[in-house]
Amino acid sequence: MAKYLLRIEGVNLSNFVDDAQDLSTIRGGGLILLNAIRRLSSTLGTFEQVSTGASSGLFEVEVDSDKLCYVKNQVTKSLREDKKLKHATIMFDLIDSTDDFVRDKESLIALNRWRQMQSPSLAIPDYHKATGKICAISGIRPATMTLDLPEKPKSPVSESIKVRRSYGIEQKHEFYESKTEHQISRQFTNDFDELTSDTSRGNLHHKMAVIYIDGNAFGKVQHDNCKTRESQQKFDRTIQERRKGLLWKLIQLMEKTPARWMTADDKMRIETLLWGGDEIIWVVPAWNGWETLKFFYEESSGWNFADIPLRHGAGMVFCHHNAPIHRIKRLAKDLAEQAKNKCRKSNLFAYEVLESFDHIGGNLETYRNQRSPKGLDGNTLVLDGMLMANVTRYAPDILPFLSRRQLYRLVKMIIEKERQPDYLIETVAANVSAELTNDQQELLVKLREALGGGEVSWLHLAALWDYLV
Repeated sequence: MAKYLLRIEGVNLSNFVDDAQDLSTIRGGGLILLNAIRRLSSTLGTFEQVSTGASSGLFEVEVDSDKLCYVKNQVTKSLREDKKLKHATIMFDLIDSTDDFVRDKESLIALNRWRQMQSPSLAIPDYHKATGKICAISGIRPATMTLDLPEKPKSPVSESIKVRRSYGIEQKHEFYESKTEHQISRQFTNDFDELTSDTSRGNLHHKMAVIYIDGNAFGKVQHDNCKTRESQQKFDRTIQERRKGLLWKLIQLMEKTPARWMTADDKMRIETLLWGGDEIIWVVPAWNGWETLKFFYEESSGWNFADIPLRHGAGMVFCHHNAPIHRIKRLAKDLAEQAKNKCRKSNLFAYEVLESFDHIGGNLETYRNQRSPKGLDGNTLVLDGMLMANVTRYAPDILPFLSRRQLYRLVKMIIEKERQPDYLIETVAANVSAELTNDQQELLVKLREALGGGEVSWLHLAALWDYLV
């Protein structure tokens, strides 16, 4: 008997998760890949699970060398015959297991990438039933059947879209129960319109916050500390247990504050678009965006592995509920990357408030540099996640007493600083807080310190005003 390592990974996600704006389809594609390893594990009973991520899995199998071909055929058959996975592009490779676990793992990743480059970017099942029409949801695949959509009955769709959309609807509630290992009595909103609809929220009605969270150097932590199969399994268990507790505490927070989180018919306002590996994407109402990210940083502040603190970078986008979700997700990821590039040893995040998506233009770094005080770059707009609680503590007692008109005037002057004399900027800054008492002035100093201090703090106060009060 010889030992082998097998790695399976779903790739080309743009053609399986990001090829539609329909939320149920997006959710379904992500959940199919997230649950793929569990589905394959039940089929491939002789495989021992070593490590799993959002769309990848590492297994060990011990078989006679003359049965190796049979094992490969078994995996291929499972992928081709699974009614859901056959629509995804999934790579798998198998190698001899050696004493160098790290090298084996990296070799398998390289083999998966090589196989990906040699394969079509789109899974093409048998389309002998094609109707001659294009899928109404994706606009890419040929339609093979019809589906009753809310806006149009009997719409032509591809089998891939129908499978993913149906799965996304079926599994929405089950996802939260399976990941928290608790029963949840309430249901969840089904679309962004329902998630963000609350006329009592004023101009935040139909606004949402898209939050992307990514681990800082988790790959390096594993490379340096997971030299064996057992240590890799320990790392996976550590992350999974931490995240399970995190999600359950978030659900409990939502249940304890129904006015912020529940719809009129008692549904929870949250959407999880990514959950796996070291990444999370949450979509919540705009009025809960700051609170949600603050909650994450508070709950994850003590996470560690092998005595190494596990930190996270994040990006948060406040936007309208019908903004193009895939582009917003991309923007949130770019913002997180900017935060991580500033410092990977801290819990930092960056955000943007969008009235319309296109006002950023083509280059995020250029746009953020232009919005920073003269002489500074966009990194000054990156904030410390561990100070979010201080912002929440002071802002509600301070912002209502500031002059919003003067604050906007001040921000404009700071951005165009080379055109403004210093004394005028100081005068306008004093006018912003002229109505505050001495005690409130002290709290304003603390609030501005939590927002980076200096001139940049005024920019944050102006941008975040509606989301903090």
